[in-house]
Amino acid sequence: MPLRAIRTDTTRPLYRIIGEIAGLWVLVSLGYYVVFPLLGISIGYNTSPIIMAMYFTSWAILCAYILSGLLKHLPTPDTRLRFFLILGLFTVLVIFASSLLTLLSPLVGPVFSPYTDLLFANPSFFVAKGTEVLVQQILLAGLVVALARQYHTLRSIMIGYFICFGGMHMFLFFFTSAPTYYLLITTGAALLSTLLFPYLITRVRSGIMYTYMLHMSFYFLLALFLQVFPPAGYTFL
Repeated sequence: MPLRAIRTDTTRPLYRIIGEIAGLWVLVSLGYYVVFPLLGISIGYNTSPIIMAMYFTSWAILCAYILSGLLKHLPTPDTRLRFFLILGLFTVLVIFASSLLTLLSPLVGPVFSPYTDLLFANPSFFVAKGTEVLVQQILLAGLVVALARQYHTLRSIMIGYFICFGGMHMFLFFFTSAPTYYLLITTGAALLSTLLFPYLITRVRSGIMYTYMLHMSFYFLLALFLQVFPPAGYTFL
């Protein structure tokens, strides 16, 4: 079958497009949570950052190709110079800021990788996390564009986004062993992103870049908060 045949057909019903996007994320997750452990590969972002980064980068490229029919309807991007300048400066800022985490007193406590990786995050953590977030943002951009082509008001798009993205996080409470505090924080952030992400993706030039920056900033601030105010069961070394 030609590779172009697997690209999403934007004329298909919305529920089928949403199903394809959800299916992509399920495949990404299965490879991460099931295949890697079977191969004896640690799924921690702190312990296997390069492998994780290569894995998610591959999926980001594939997802962007499959959803290219949707992504081409994003608002006209900024000039390439401005786009790469902003993204480059942000990358430098993240590297610098994440290096500051190494100055904090290390924590000791139970490890439930990958859910507790934020508690022990180092600069290499954000290399792997950055590629995972890229996959998420490509899928979210595809979701928002699909909703926008079906519903023409920002309010309707936001409601659809809230149900789909927030609902996906609700499943984590039933199908993962993640600590409760982790699930509450990430689910709350996903629901709150409804206030910004659909608007940025559909109304702002290079909006997907800004959503990526916000998403990464959230994880950095969360890592900083958790390392300064660790949850019960974790103490400073």
